[in-house]
Amino acid sequence: MGETDQDIIARVLAGQRDVYAILVERHQNRLYKLALLLTGHPQDAEDLAQETLIRAYRSLVRYDPARPFFPWVSSILTNLARTRRRQKRPDMFPLSDQPPETLACQAPGPDTRLARMAEWETLVRALNRLPERLREALVLRHIEDLPFDHVARVLGISEAAAKMRVARGLEKLKKIMEDGPA
Repeated sequence: MGETDQDIIARVLAGQRDVYAILVERHQNRLYKLALLLTGHPQDAEDLAQETLIRAYRSLVRYDPARPFFPWVSSILTNLARTRRRQKRPDMFPLSDQPPETLACQAPGPDTRLARMAEWETLVRALNRLPERLREALVLRHIEDLPFDHVARVLGISEAAAKMRVARGLEKLKKIMEDGPA
């Protein structure tokens, strides 16, 4: 089994700064996919993921090694995305119309792939109609598949509040999808 994220961070903090590249390689794709879901634009997502990794590096002294690394770095990304959204128009950050590679359909037939893409686009449009706080919670829980305690940590809320946001988000999402396009 390889080194844990915490082992690598300890090495970085001990002066072996170049080993941070291992963490970057390990987490950059997942951070990019999360950023893409939050921004909707590949270039913005790439910039956001890179800035997140730089800020995480600069903040490693504040990282708690008793906790998993990904939720911690995801909270940096989520906060950066919120800041950028406030600085730009809110409609400049819709969710991407293209599913992340991990969600893209790998079915053999083109009809099945087209149907899945249509389902994804419908879901994305519905998610974009949700308030930001509910959308973030749903993306973290059901697309990034983070457990509730990690969702709570990323969003800076209690676990009960995370569960409530996900439940309310699912409720509103269901209603939006039942009502059809806006």
